[in-house]
Amino acid sequence: MRMLSIALILIFILNFNIAQARELAIFKDFPAIGSCTGNHVRVREYPNLNSEILTRLNEFDQAIVLSSRVMAGKKWYEVELPRAEGTGWVAGEFLIPLELEGDERLINLLAKINQDFGLTPDKAKILFAGDNANFKTEKSGDANKPYVITRVQHENYLINYINDDLTGAVVLDGKMRFGDIKIGDGRQRVIKTLGEPSQSDNSSLIYKFDNGYNMFEFSLDDKGRIIKMTFAFTGDL
Repeated sequence: MRMLSIALILIFILNFNIAQARELAIFKDFPAIGSCTGNHVRVREYPNLNSEILTRLNEFDQAIVLSSRVMAGKKWYEVELPRAEGTGWVAGEFLIPLELEGDERLINLLAKINQDFGLTPDKAKILFAGDNANFKTEKSGDANKPYVITRVQHENYLINYINDDLTGAVVLDGKMRFGDIKIGDGRQRVIKTLGEPSQSDNSSLIYKFDNGYNMFEFSLDDKGRIIKMTFAFTGDL
């Protein structure tokens, strides 16, 4: 009987720790990048179990999370549909924040860039419809690790995807922003928004995070104003 009691206590502690870990994995700010924890997870039109299913997410699929709501004691997250216009709702137990290490200001900026440029190439086609952007797709030549590269070219911006992941974005002119930062802003505006850079000189400010796999670079003119903004992912997908 004593051994049974100990076993029950250990099971309770384990379950409590798992529940506590999930509770800690919360979204602190919106928009945020969420990661799906299950397969064939339903994205519904409204935050209830009887609502129409708009699409599904699989394990490790990413989503832009916009808000949260509790309905009838159940937590739901509002997400952008990754390949269509509009939003839907995912049950809270199936979404956690994408694991990234670094300053929260940089992670928040990454979420906004994924939202504004499109989390997937299909989303980008919707966002930039009628913008005279040229979409070019090609397959890798590596038979052992096949992937699809999508490049978006416009006179004011360039975007790069590998499969469904945004891996690069460059703004050269126009109104496209990196979060609250835009072409023409000064050096101090960037530092005030994102903190001290990882590297800097008179011509650029560079921010690296998540073990250096993600990088932002702000190129400056001789008066310290932004003339180009670059995001690059340099890790393996």
